[in-house]
Parts: sequence; structure tokens; C-alpha cells
Amino acid sequence: MPATHFICPDGSLCPIKECLQKCKFNQRCMARPAIKAIASKAGDRGLHQFSVTELLRGTRESYLMKLYNYPVDPQSLMLSTTGTALHDFNEHAVDGETWLITEKRFHNDIASGQIDTYGYVLNDHELAICDYKLTTSYKIAKALGYGTTKVPTGEFYKTGAKKGQPKFKQMWTDKAVHKRMDWALQQNFYRILLEEQGYKVDAMYIQAYARDFSASSEAKSGIKHPQYVIRLNKISDRWIKLWFKVKKAKLEAAFFNNEVPPLCTPKETWNGLKCEKFCNVAHLCKKFQEKENRAKDIGTQVIERMQKNAGN
Repeated sequence: MPATHFICPDGSLCPIKECLQKCKFNQRCMARPAIKAIASKAGDRGLHQFSVTELLRGTRESYLMKLYNYPVDPQSLMLSTTGTALHDFNEHAVDGETWLITEKRFHNDIASGQIDTYGYVLNDHELAICDYKLTTSYKIAKALGYGTTKVPTGEFYKTGAKKGQPKFKQMWTDKAVHKRMDWALQQNFYRILLEEQGYKVDAMYIQAYARDFSASSEAKSGIKHPQYVIRLNKISDRWIKLWFKVKKAKLEAAFFNNEVPPLCTPKETWNGLKCEKFCNVAHLCKKFQEKENRAKDIGTQVIERMQKNAGN
């Protein structure tokens, strides 16, 4: 289901259609063109099957977003709208070109996905998929393998609970684990969609833009430039299809049984940060969780009462 209401600055709700016609306050929270652009991205996209993006989300999040209407804060959608503008910027720059595919949706029996760019994008010998991501310096640093690692100092603790154990210090490294699995899952599925239609895919890339880039970015994360091109590794078709089939099956089972899926995993919620700030259905999730907790409490009380009566 689509977002149907905007959350106003005072916390009240306003139907999106009414907001676009006339703001109920003396002055809008943002310019009319901006709020209209955001509204156009908040509606139902009219897809007839699950998208890759939906399957990459937590199962509970996607379930609630498809089953219920929900309100959104226009401010929280600004970044996604900026990301869309970035895609449009790159797409319009190559209007009329015949050597590539841009913003075209493909599908198979598992899911559908929209290809940002495919063709001789970065050189003249590789037919490649290239996806544009507006993200953070931190995310890019993790994808490049930048971070800190513990190295021994050569000293040992002389007292306390750690007596005799070696001491370590944190040092910056560019050889940490490359954390880019979400990108790899998405682009490998897009690769499969293209190959199933007869296209050859030699490589997959992410062109990542650091939305928070500044002169201090390097000191904080090692990021020296506002954009990086990151090559992704190929993952076996069998593994990719199995991963998405499992996610699809979980969603389908939830709809068939009319049963809210379990809570999203810590990885899917960014250890809770997404729930706090970036999930549009967090309020619905919280209501269901409170209901589940009450049911558990009642069940526990019934069991305790039965055990007590059995003891008598």
C-alpha cells in the first residue's frame, strides 16, 4: 500500500492530496515543487510482483508496507528524492544513445528490478551494469574495506583481570572486510535478469556518491573524493536465486496465513537505527509487537495458573 498522509511539523497528519492542494499552515514546510516531487515518489508504483528492493528489506517491514497505508515525514524522504534526482541526472545526460539501457525494468518468476545503466559504461570492452547510490562516507568506506583493526602493541597487562594478556591498539587499515553484500545481492540479481533476456554482463559496478562529503571526510573515514566507482564480485546464480526465493517465500507465507512475520534482523534494521529514524512502518510494527507481548504475558499467566492448580 502507498503512503497516504504526510506528517506535518507539529506532528499532525495531513492527506497528501490535501497538502498538495492547500497547506493548512500559513507557510509550507518546504517549497511547493519540492513537496510535489516527494509526493510523486511516495505513491504506489503499481508493480504486480515483488521487487528486488522489497525482498532486500526486512520481511516484516515489506509485509507492513504492502498491507497497510502509512504516513511519511516529507523531511525523511528528501534524501531518497535527491537520490532519484541523481538517477534522472545521469539518465537524461544520455537520452537518445543506443549503446546502453537506462532505467528499464526487467522481471522473472522471482522478482522484478529496474536497471539503472547497462552498456559500455566505464570502458569499451566490458558490458557492465552500473548503479548510482547516494550514500554516506561511512558506507563507502566500509564498502572499500576502510576501517580500524586491532594490532598488538608488544606490551602486556601487569595487573588486574587481564594480567599477562597482550595489549592492543586500534589502527586504520584499507584491508578490512569489504561490507557491500546488500549491493552485491541487488546487482547480481539484476545481472541474472539481464542474462535471462539474452544480454551479456561482463561486470557490475556501483558509482557511490558521498552525500556528506567534506574536507573532514578523509580524517573521519579515509574518503578523499565525493564519488567512487566500486566493482562488485559475481555470486553464483544458484545462491542468488535461492536467497531471493527464500525471502519471497517468507513474504508469501505471511500474506497467505495473514500472519505478521517475525521482527526484522539486527542487520536489516542497522542494529535498530532504521527502526528509530528511517522505517516508515515502525509505528505499525511497534503496535503489533506490543500486542504480541501482551499475548505472551497472558499465556504465561495461564500456564502459571494451571501449574499452580495442578500442584494443589
